[in-house]
Amino acid sequence: MFLLLLLSLILVAAGDGMDVWILAGQSNMVGENNIDDGDPEQMPDCGTPWPGRIFTYPPAANYGKVFERHTPSSMPPSEWMVARPNICLSAFTHHHHPDLDIERLGPGLAFAKRLIMRNASLRVGFVPMGLGGTSLYRNWLPDFVYHLTALVPRAMEAAGPNARLRGMLWVQGETDAQDDPDARPPARRKDWAALGYGHNLYTLVEIVRNATRAYDPCLPIIIGVIQTEGRERVFPHIQVVRQAQLDFSAHQILKIDMAEKNYEMFEQNTTAAWGWTGTIPEGADVQLVHLTKKAQCEFGSDMADLYLDKWGADGPRRCGAPKGCPKLKLSPG
Repeated sequence: MFLLLLLSLILVAAGDGMDVWILAGQSNMVGENNIDDGDPEQMPDCGTPWPGRIFTYPPAANYGKVFERHTPSSMPPSEWMVARPNICLSAFTHHHHPDLDIERLGPGLAFAKRLIMRNASLRVGFVPMGLGGTSLYRNWLPDFVYHLTALVPRAMEAAGPNARLRGMLWVQGETDAQDDPDARPPARRKDWAALGYGHNLYTLVEIVRNATRAYDPCLPIIIGVIQTEGRERVFPHIQVVRQAQLDFSAHQILKIDMAEKNYEMFEQNTTAAWGWTGTIPEGADVQLVHLTKKAQCEFGSDMADLYLDKWGADGPRRCGAPKGCPKLKLSPG
């Protein structure tokens, strides 16, 4: 058994056909659903690591402060390692940090397992960049996407010459649906971030695709369209963000409607801003914020099925390299 595992790791190190995906977004990409968060479920089977088959390329040790200490060209080196349930958490803490032992689960492992079980991939590797509480306009543009696009070439080089960058999963929007902390009415409305979400999403896609054109001239992106029910008080502009996601249209973009799927979320105390706790005191304002671990398994599997049912194991046809994607056009309004 040990020899088989060692052989599989050697093959991956040699770049034997790893399919690489970028994981980006905020807390429902990371997975914030352990017992302390308020989700009492134990880790489901879909959250079990799969050595030799599913990997992650965390940016660097202690990457949480890398923006303060490094430019992308001077980032500390990293390496491919076996993916654990909290894949994105490893992007912002050392991979031996005790926080990694917290049983939180995002959609990544279920997504990879479905690709493998449907014979679409032999091995799957993730470039994890999700971080809870991040805003598209405040964090992702320009800082996070700048570092993401610097990290991908490092990951691809480490994965070897036979690796393929297959796409990006984007699960985000709640923070932009809150009141904009920079708002100064009447010059800048509280829903300014939500109103600009569609434009900012186009900008994000354009930057990511320009930076990954060497690996795919029109990188496929799967967008999770956020749910609204039971979330309107903590995210007062969530319907505006959801509509912007629904209206978003570009070549080789797939969207999965999380409301239509009705993924399970668990109640959390939102009385204190971002002070989610498993214990809900009497009189607290209870809202649905995060997906349960069970829902994350369904979400990840559904995204893989959506991709495969639309494009098959080989993915979409490359659209006219070296010209790349058709130029993005903003929808009216």
